[in-house]
Amino acid sequence: MKILKFPLSETPGSAAAPDMILKQLTGIGLNESGISPRIDVDPLPIESEQALSEAIKAISQDSRVCILGGSHKLTYTAFRSFARKHPDAGLLILSARTGCRTDCFLRRLINDDLIDKSKVILFGTRTWTGDEKEFLTAHDIRHFTMKRITLTGMEDTIDGITETISAWPTIYLSIDLSIADPSCAPGTDLNSPGGLTSRELIYLIQRLSLLKRLKMCDLVGVNPESDMNNATARLAAKLISELA
Repeated sequence: MKILKFPLSETPGSAAAPDMILKQLTGIGLNESGISPRIDVDPLPIESEQALSEAIKAISQDSRVCILGGSHKLTYTAFRSFARKHPDAGLLILSARTGCRTDCFLRRLINDDLIDKSKVILFGTRTWTGDEKEFLTAHDIRHFTMKRITLTGMEDTIDGITETISAWPTIYLSIDLSIADPSCAPGTDLNSPGGLTSRELIYLIQRLSLLKRLKMCDLVGVNPESDMNNATARLAAKLISELA
């Protein structure tokens, strides 16, 4: 897996997240499948949205790519560039948030007609506003709240989602560490209780990593300044090792 670093972020402290996560990754030997992760890190950070677009354009279509960033500032640009190479790509978002506030990435992607709304799935939502809920409903966007996941059951929910996205020609995965409970990931800018445990999140990523059509992902939401004993950065590194 090739890793790109995009440290630009609106959140103070999050710019250091990519390097902190990679530092934690060096301490991981084999992943839980007993495989040594094959990771190729681009040493130079990408410092503009235009440069990110160019980097994605230059990547081989056969490579799985992970973009490490501080916030979802990168997701709009990355998916837009990815969709130019894969016009029928779908987007799976793991996050406590919807990304549907004014000027947020998912709302912009939909309003700019850069994605087929039937190929968007939100997983793990637990904090939203009435306006965001109305937007999701109006555009018929599939979303699985933490309440719904709990009532349905984690494994059954994942079974249904993987069956759906397996039919997508290409998959883009966006991981916001806010999806994890603060007890497992204290170093995010969202201190909202009721998220996934680290074990549940690792299991979810392990299931998704088996999908050969998963070609690109981003991992955001880590803020080293608010982390405790690098717990969030270590969890992020663990997820990368399972995806690689």
